[in-house]
Amino acid sequence: MQSEIRLPELNNHRSDSTVISLSRSQTQIIEEQESKYDHNKNGHNSNITYPLNSQNVNSIDSEYQEKQFKIEINEKLHGDESEWIELKSMFDLKEFASLKIWQQVMAEFFGTTILIFLIGAAVVVVGDSKFPHPSLLIGFAHIPLILLLILATGPISGAHLNPFITITTIFTRLISLPRGLLYMTFQLSGGTAGGILIRAIASDESITRTKLGACSFNRELFSSFQAFTGETVFCFGIALVLFGVALDPIRKKDFGLTMSAFLVSAVFGFFVWLSGGLHKGWPGASMNPAKCFAFSVATEDFSGTLYL
Repeated sequence: MQSEIRLPELNNHRSDSTVISLSRSQTQIIEEQESKYDHNKNGHNSNITYPLNSQNVNSIDSEYQEKQFKIEINEKLHGDESEWIELKSMFDLKEFASLKIWQQVMAEFFGTTILIFLIGAAVVVVGDSKFPHPSLLIGFAHIPLILLLILATGPISGAHLNPFITITTIFTRLISLPRGLLYMTFQLSGGTAGGILIRAIASDESITRTKLGACSFNRELFSSFQAFTGETVFCFGIALVLFGVALDPIRKKDFGLTMSAFLVSAVFGFFVWLSGGLHKGWPGASMNPAKCFAFSVATEDFSGTLYL
């Protein structure tokens, strides 16, 4: 019995089709080899090939598999971090004419607004509770908050919600410079809106006591060099985790959106707790310039502008 398998001829990402007539046993061989290739692909060892054992199908071998693998990497990854941008496209202003980019920057605006508002609310609640280790509770509160916001905005904009993350994606050519500037503008604007909202709701006493967790520090106990060094180290730690599980195209496919979001949010919360307990004169690393700027505006205290 003969069966037909239609295979794409991959040339410049065009999917013309070639029909190959095969017997049932030969069809089973191809299915087995495709299964082995899927297993090989999941292990990211594209140098290993599994030659087909039928003379009638020798033409569909490792070359087809390699091309198929490369195209699947580009097509199955969603969002603006799906592939590295060519240098000539880094300054392309045509994106401004796209409706999609404005949907994405609005997702960044509202996502950052909610993020900053809820972080400020957590700081006020924990500060009023007189808990002996406030950074522990605040760090723990970051985990579900960041996780849910990444899941909500990730499919739309990539869920940066942080100018520092956007800057890293610009320098690694994951997004263009115009898109990055738009993202950061709307992140800072959204963060400021969130800071003003929590300032309008919380009591003046709570705002004065907690400063909403702004990026200020006690200069009598903690030097500017120490603050800058601590912020830099924790930011690089976040960047390392972020690229390891979320932004790198291959690793992003391995972990998936949900697991990547959980790992990033867990590490972020852990860093908030860890940095907050290092020194009495330092409230901890911010790791988000939008947070520093927003709470500086809300409390009218710009002593923490060092981080910007």
